[in-house]
Amino acid sequence: MEITEEEYEAAREINLLGTYLNDSYQRMSILATSYTINLTMEWQAVPTMQTFDVIAMRTEGVNFNVSSLSGTQSYFKDGSYGAVGYTYTSNNTKIFNNGLGISMNLVDGGTNFRLSMSVAYNITGSYPKVYGTYQHATKDISLANSQKYTLSSLGFGKVVLFDDSVKGYYDQFGGVDVSL
Repeated sequence: MEITEEEYEAAREINLLGTYLNDSYQRMSILATSYTINLTMEWQAVPTMQTFDVIAMRTEGVNFNVSSLSGTQSYFKDGSYGAVGYTYTSNNTKIFNNGLGISMNLVDGGTNFRLSMSVAYNITGSYPKVYGTYQHATKDISLANSQKYTLSSLGFGKVVLFDDSVKGYYDQFGGVDVSL
């Protein structure tokens, strides 16, 4: 079967690449289209601790268009769905030369949490790769302390390297990655 060039280009908009990681509590996925990386964490249970969790992506051979960053925390509470949005200018966002992260304060009393971030990218290296992780706080932590991290292959999920003073607050969930 032959297709036109327009059909081929339209098909490239479909999610091309991605991986996922899950356990009985969480399901994390990273997906790449021709222009955007999407990292998503879906809670399959209700987390007992609802404080500042960190969702982050680290790059190798890829640059993010940080002004395109969109982060969302969706939840169910008191009979209806709600959402909290984040951008690159939010106080909760940290931007690095090799990626970015958002500290999201899980809404107290919420359920059905879905946390995500998406950002446009361009390839700058020979072996472009993006790593993603979600770190859940198992103890109450402030925004300022949740942001005591850098992005490194030595970090949790090969992404988030917390300061020693706060790394014991997080669950050390693994990571996902996608080669572009």
